[in-house]
Amino acid sequence: MGAGVNRDVKLGRFRRCGAVSAQGGGCRLGVRARYGRTAAVHPALRAAEGCRVLRAFGRTFVPALGLLAGCMGVAGWASTATAQPSPSAQMAAALALIERHYVEATEPDALVQGAITGMLSGLDPHSALLPTEAAQTFSEDTNGRFGGIGVEVIADGGRLRIVNVFEGGPAAQAGLQPGDEVRAVNGERIETTQLARIIQEMRGAPGTTLRLTIHRGDPGESHEATLVREIIRVRAVDARLLADDTLYIALKAFQRGAAAEVAAAFNAASQSLGPERSIAGVLLDLRNNAGGLVDEARQLADLFLSEGIIVSTQGRGGKVLSQLKATRRGTLPTLPVLVLVNHYSASAAEIVAGALQDHGRARLVGTRTFGKGSVQDVYALEGLGLMKLTVALYVTPLGRVIQAAGIVPDFVIPALDAAASEKLSEALLKEGEAELPGHLEARSGSPSRAPMAVPDTSSPQVAPLDLAAREALRRTPDFTTRARPSFPNDFQAQMAHQLLLAQTREAGLH
Repeated sequence: MGAGVNRDVKLGRFRRCGAVSAQGGGCRLGVRARYGRTAAVHPALRAAEGCRVLRAFGRTFVPALGLLAGCMGVAGWASTATAQPSPSAQMAAALALIERHYVEATEPDALVQGAITGMLSGLDPHSALLPTEAAQTFSEDTNGRFGGIGVEVIADGGRLRIVNVFEGGPAAQAGLQPGDEVRAVNGERIETTQLARIIQEMRGAPGTTLRLTIHRGDPGESHEATLVREIIRVRAVDARLLADDTLYIALKAFQRGAAAEVAAAFNAASQSLGPERSIAGVLLDLRNNAGGLVDEARQLADLFLSEGIIVSTQGRGGKVLSQLKATRRGTLPTLPVLVLVNHYSASAAEIVAGALQDHGRARLVGTRTFGKGSVQDVYALEGLGLMKLTVALYVTPLGRVIQAAGIVPDFVIPALDAAASEKLSEALLKEGEAELPGHLEARSGSPSRAPMAVPDTSSPQVAPLDLAAREALRRTPDFTTRARPSFPNDFQAQMAHQLLLAQTREAGLH
């Protein structure tokens, strides 16, 4: 009998359970499409006349599926069909068996929610069932103000990885760093199927506590950190004008208004230089930027491009679903541009980096990006919450699919820790003929330029965008003088800065 039960459950057809008409008579499993529209209703198993139907979250499914009115015994089931049942029929059969035979009483809504969660978790890391409160989270993310601990996290190979720590927040004060892995939240170990829920739980009311288990390094060690949530205000753009008239712009998140902030920073820097000088080049830092609003990515790329495709989306079968293009209006002057990226540059950051690289508008420096190149739509499920579903993939102007492959920079330069970076910087400062033992001294009559005053480099950038620093910003850099790098303990930024200066000299801007 056991074999018969398994066979009948697989086929999903039962004798003496009536018939389902071509017009959809009998018991049915209703499936509601996005935004409340009703899609085609799939027939469930053949069910007994008079079988009861249970309503759940706006759909119908058969809890007993022919076990009533003549189908009361499993031993009486017999397969009469050879066709494979539909997936909806198989799902209905599983729900029916759980409801009838599971050792504890079950709630239909909980069963359906668990089934949907399981289906989505088997697709990809970014498809998930979220509580209704997630809508508020989306609004907070895009507006740059939320209650939490001040980190950005991303699902990385089934792990929850910190990609950005916002300055001044609880996480920064506790010493959390990009690359740290969150292994438990409030004592609950993180499972792959729970990532979306765990991320949601890291948010909370200001003043409440959150206990994290953090793992750092490979193999590394784990430690616990208790943090107090507070209102986090994300400053998307950090722009500084360097002493050599190059503009450094760090973009931390593609939240609403980010592209406009970049444009405003460029204009403010230009005004601070006065009419006699101009910005020589732009160093755009997208490291540890986990993405955000795609339209902000389009607007940012559009600042540097006057025409052409910025990004395309491909759906099932490679079908092109949409294309975002650049326009001439609002394009910044054609200056040398370098873009810094790393493993935690993802999504919208990869769109910008890929577009500027494909058009030859900028060169990329750093390490391969994260490879989060998928598009998610959000659908409301009545009574359950929000279903986030991957519906397309991002493609660069030259047809490169970002998903999983990421964007490979033109100059691959690894990051170094502070000690290694400082040691290398000191070594670079010592290079040259003057440091060789027994070298010939310069003759007194040799033409030379007056040495440039070395700027204070206690912070990564030497001058904020204010009028008080205007005269300092007008100093002409002397490239024959080895000044300490403008980015202490940041080897990637140092190298990118030097490459940018080389481009500005080649363009005759220095």
